[in-house]
Amino acid sequence: GDLPRLRNVRTELASLSRVFPLTSVVLGVEATAGRFLQAAQSSRILHFAGHALVSAERPFDSSLVLSDGTSAQAYLMAREIRRHSFPRLELLTLAACSKAS
Repeated sequence: GDLPRLRNVRTELASLSRVFPLTSVVLGVEATAGRFLQAAQSSRILHFAGHALVSAERPFDSSLVLSDGTSAQAYLMAREIRRHSFPRLELLTLAACSKAS
């Protein structure tokens, strides 16, 4: 279903970009699973601000909610993230509103 808009994301990202000046921001329909994985593989620091769906019973079924490149939602599952290597990544922060299932 539709998730509520995250009203403070732009403010959060503006604050982070002052601390980390060489920041690349991806928003809206550009925030796809492919872009997230590409950023995670090539970045030293990555911050995710968005929605997450959490499965306490099956943690690898948990997911980050992203875009499919259109206005529709897409899901990047924990099991998919686990399959990748992130050799440059030193810090990953997740500021995600979660919906438990």
